[in-house]
Amino acid sequence: MDSAAELFKSLSDEDCNGRDTALLSYVQVLQRWKVWLDNVPLFYSACVQFTDVWPSNSIQLYPHIRPEPTTPGLSRNAVLYCNRRESDDVPLLILVTCLVDGLGKSRPTQLQQDKDAFRRVCSFTHTIGDIDRLRYCPQRPTLVAVKSAGTALSLYDVSPALSLLDSISSKEHGTAAAAEEEDEEVGHSIKAGDDQSRSNETGGEDEEPTGAHGSGTDGGGPISVLESPAQEDVSLAWGCCGPSGGGDDGGMRLFSGLLSGAIGEYALREDGSLAEVTVRRGGHDADATVVDLAWGGPCDPGPHMPTAEAGTRTSYGALAASGLLGSAGTDGRTLLWDPRQRQPALQAPRCRRDVNTVAFAGAADAGGCGDGTGPLLATAGDEGIIRIYDIRMLGNCGASACGRLSSTAGVTALHRLKAHNCRALQVSFSPHSRSLLASSDDQGRVLLWDLDRTTRLDEGLNTRPQLLFVHAGHPLPVDDFSWSTELFGTLASVSGSINPEVVAAARAYPGAESDLPQPPSAVQVWRPSGNILPPDPHCKS
Repeated sequence: MDSAAELFKSLSDEDCNGRDTALLSYVQVLQRWKVWLDNVPLFYSACVQFTDVWPSNSIQLYPHIRPEPTTPGLSRNAVLYCNRRESDDVPLLILVTCLVDGLGKSRPTQLQQDKDAFRRVCSFTHTIGDIDRLRYCPQRPTLVAVKSAGTALSLYDVSPALSLLDSISSKEHGTAAAAEEEDEEVGHSIKAGDDQSRSNETGGEDEEPTGAHGSGTDGGGPISVLESPAQEDVSLAWGCCGPSGGGDDGGMRLFSGLLSGAIGEYALREDGSLAEVTVRRGGHDADATVVDLAWGGPCDPGPHMPTAEAGTRTSYGALAASGLLGSAGTDGRTLLWDPRQRQPALQAPRCRRDVNTVAFAGAADAGGCGDGTGPLLATAGDEGIIRIYDIRMLGNCGASACGRLSSTAGVTALHRLKAHNCRALQVSFSPHSRSLLASSDDQGRVLLWDLDRTTRLDEGLNTRPQLLFVHAGHPLPVDDFSWSTELFGTLASVSGSINPEVVAAARAYPGAESDLPQPPSAVQVWRPSGNILPPDPHCKS
């Protein structure tokens, strides 16, 4: 690393050729990553990293957490992620447990890469194709949906793996006999390989350090596959449309972006398979891609409903009762759909470039953002600007009016956040506080914003939310990240790795060291230190 500065200087010279220019971005990433690595102990209360030999582009912090019996104050949080393998290898859906600071009372957890920081529990094969996006069902968390663009939607049942995880916890508490009996029962439901040892099945002390290439049982394949070559990109979201759904699914719906700017809606049959309910067209342009989907559950817009004005306002109350589906597309549109209708109901002002992500937050309550605003919508895209809207103020978007500039005339964003300076890829509100927003970008960063901490501006806008924290631990774009629903302020993020050929070329450059590192393709679980985050609005203390 001592020669990185000299290498950067030589690559930045005006006389460098095309080959050298291709290496410049790698050295810039290397410098940023080194700075981040050195400062982890200073700015994080928890930061755990585990590497994978294959890149991943989707992750979920699973709502399953158990106290660590051997280390008071630490907890093991389940993490679901996937990998995109190369050549003839089969992609995997992987369940691991990650050791994190659970109560905020223990010593700060520095960057950990030892075998105690994480444990692989189970992996599920996906022979259908690459796993482009995974999402667990909030109403039934043991059900995990997987999207393989251009191929299929798949469903996995991870409950056997969770039983195995609980049996591991029981054994660590000293109930070895009970754990062994549970292991035998789980062994019948999980297809463990004949050559796997008992330590691999139980995660015992003799287990070798694990990663995507390490130990863990085989959970088999999906329980249901809906072949659909029309599946496109990574847009995937669960929703709940009320008790009107068929079977015993309680109205659960799975939404996915399709070819030609369409959105597919799927119901869950009694046997666990997916059934197509409807395909919505006519909102996004026919040549557009639906890049992201998000579900906004039922919420009360409050007593301060604005007076409806034709073409610029909408009566939001009826829509809030059933929930809303948000869609973001490469046509610059952000649309909101009433699940009872085939056409979009609301729209945000159209952007000049692609919109990559959309997210919802509930109405203001005593927990934060007590500014009189209603339910919030966040969008971001290739412009690098995050826009926050009060949903009550969005324009009508009927079948005949959708796309007309007049339908969004007078609609302004509550906030415009401009710290990315590159493509913004994902936005998501904290499940604990709607004032806490996270966003990821093309430069491998995840930014945290506090909408309640604002700075008054002179140029016309009322306020600007404060940028709280920048997580810069990834070498490549952060395509996906996930908030923990159990631990306040805790997130998981993932990205790919630098091309090994680029690293080799940089090491061979005159004056460069032969041991220039390659930032890993890593899954990271982290939380900023307590003095950075706002107070947890649901913490009794």
